[in-house]
Amino acid sequence: MKFARGKYTAKQRAWCEMYERETGFDPHAMGDFEAGIKTFVEAAKDSIRWFEDWASDVGLRITRPDIPGDDWCDKDTGEPRVCPRPAPHKRPPELPR
Repeated sequence: MKFARGKYTAKQRAWCEMYERETGFDPHAMGDFEAGIKTFVEAAKDSIRWFEDWASDVGLRITRPDIPGDDWCDKDTGEPRVCPRPAPHKRPPELPR
């Protein structure tokens, strides 16, 4: 990430570098911070929310399709199959006292 000269403190730069290192993305809302539209905290929280939304969307996309060899999903609808109810457990015999 390129930092606008004179806009970031050392701690803010370190946070942005950590965000990029951990997520693989630049904290996207920093343009609003640099333009004076948002505070650093607001822009950082927006970047965090964006990443949470992105991760959630990706998680849904990769779990929806049928995974080759997985019998968990119905082949026609792609919906998870209903698990059969397990047989009720038999109560163990009473131990002699």
